[in-house]
Amino acid sequence: MNILQKLLIPILVVIPGIFFIAYCWVGNIFPLLLGEKIWFHKNPDVMEKEVLHTLPVGSSVDKAKVIMKRNGFKCEDVQNGVYYRYRDIRIDYSEGTEHSHVNFLDCRINRLSLINTQYWWTQIEYRDKSVTHISVSYRNVGLEFV
Repeated sequence: MNILQKLLIPILVVIPGIFFIAYCWVGNIFPLLLGEKIWFHKNPDVMEKEVLHTLPVGSSVDKAKVIMKRNGFKCEDVQNGVYYRYRDIRIDYSEGTEHSHVNFLDCRINRLSLINTQYWWTQIEYRDKSVTHISVSYRNVGLEFV
């Protein structure tokens, strides 16, 4: 048995194993490889900065759709719509800041575990196909460990 045959089985097991572990830890690995990974944060202000780092104001809305989808978000294009920016949904839903009569991508994602579900709502406002503002709201339903 030559050296190539000896290495073939470990390579066929190790490389997919590394990708599987990376997928479990990072999520979809392709945005990471492309430099477009959005890291999730429970603090919506920090998450807004994270999204802005990847999609700065002035980015094309088409690019935003692609990047958000690669990061696992499901987005819907809303024309002349309304959304609310929340800082702490656990306290009061009526405390949101209203953004009305705007065009935006309404992007949502949730992460499930055995004890809770985390939700992120990201609205990407745009005008003339260019990103003008990003808003993120976060909610945790279930047990949360600090």
